This record gives sequence, C-alpha cells and structure tokens, in this order.
Amino acid sequence: MRTNSEVKRSCLKCHAAECAEIVLKAEVEAVKRLDGGRISRFYQRGETLYRQGETLSGLFCISSAQVKLVALSQVGKVQIVGLAGPGQLLGLSLMVSGQKAPHSAMIMKSGVVCNYQSACVKAALGQGAILNMNLLRALARDQSSAEDRLLSLGGLSAPARISKAILELSQPNGQVLALTRTEFAQLASTSTETVSRLLHSLARAGSLKLKGRQITLLKPADLEAIVATG
Repeated sequence: MRTNSEVKRSCLKCHAAECAEIVLKAEVEAVKRLDGGRISRFYQRGETLYRQGETLSGLFCISSAQVKLVALSQVGKVQIVGLAGPGQLLGLSLMVSGQKAPHSAMIMKSGVVCNYQSACVKAALGQGAILNMNLLRALARDQSSAEDRLLSLGGLSAPARISKAILELSQPNGQVLALTRTEFAQLASTSTETVSRLLHSLARAGSLKLKGRQITLLKPADLEAIVATG
C-alpha cells in the first residue's frame, strides 16, 4: 500500500540499492538539484512509464514497483526483453543518446516510481563530478546486464528458459513474482501451452507449488539442473 512518506522521500534518504549507490558520496548540492526536479507517484499494474518508439525526456528510478520491458517486433510478436525492480534505473542510456525507446516499460507490480526530467539531471551533473561518475557506472552496468542476459539465454531450450525465468524471479522465501502464463511465455520466448505444461510437470514432481498465478519454489536445484542441461 502506498504511503505519503514513500512518495515524498528525498533522494538523500532513499534506500533503493542502485539509486542509493548513485547518490552515495556524491556532491550534496548536485543531489539536491536532482531531487528538486523529481516527480514521484504511485503506479498501478498495467500503467505505462514510456512506450516503444518514444523519445524520453528524462529517466526513471524504481522505488517499489516491478516493471517489465516489452518489445513488439515488426511481425507483431510481443516479447518481454527485461525486468526491473526497486533500485533500478530506466531510460538513462536513452536520455543520454536521444534514441527512441526500443521497448515499452509497463508496470507489472504496483508501486512508486520517480521520474527525473533531463534538464534537471543535466543541471545536477553540471554540479557534481562524483555524481557524473556514478551515473556512468550505472550506465555501463545496465549495458553489461542486458548483454549478459542475451548471452545466457542463447541456445537454451524452452524448458531451460522458463526455469531460468522462475529462478530469476524467485525470492529467498521461495515466492516467485506473480506473472500471467502469457507474461512467462513472452519472457521465455515460447508459447503459453509450453509454460503451462512445464509448470504442471514441475508441480507434480514436487519442485514447485502452484496456486493460481502464485508459484512457490520448493526445490531450486531441480530447476537449476534443467538450466544446466540447456
């Protein structure tokens, strides 16, 4: 549930991992300038931060929501090309390059997202060399993460891709971020039928528990073995 303190929290007091790292040891005046142009709001599942083909006028920092990055191919195929959660930045490279977004960013789990307009970001960067360096590190890390994901999925079978997605979405308590079967299929580049068959097969084997859209991972090693065999 949204709280006013969550929406109004200053960047200097934010505990979201990547965001906190960016402002860590950065110049206070630069961070205040960044904070001054911040617009934070609570987004509901299904709302869109930006759409494929748009030119971004700023960047987004996820405070408590979960976001899916969705790309539509020229032949109309929908694929989830990435996921982002609390503490992650979206749109930094697009804001810097001026390129159009290659995907849409849609809220998958309701929560708070902060938006920083490009003029505000540029003004802050003009006041802080450390802030500049921290944002460059974040940009490089995001690029590396995207490349690593593409490489890790290359050559994997559909069951291995689905298993990898479940492992990536699981929490320490075994709860898996609730996705629809269609979203799982779009994330693993396969069909909803393949997703359903594998989930029920894993449930029968005792590897996980199904209750509607909720998945509880019981034996991670079983799914890790599927990924390992490709």
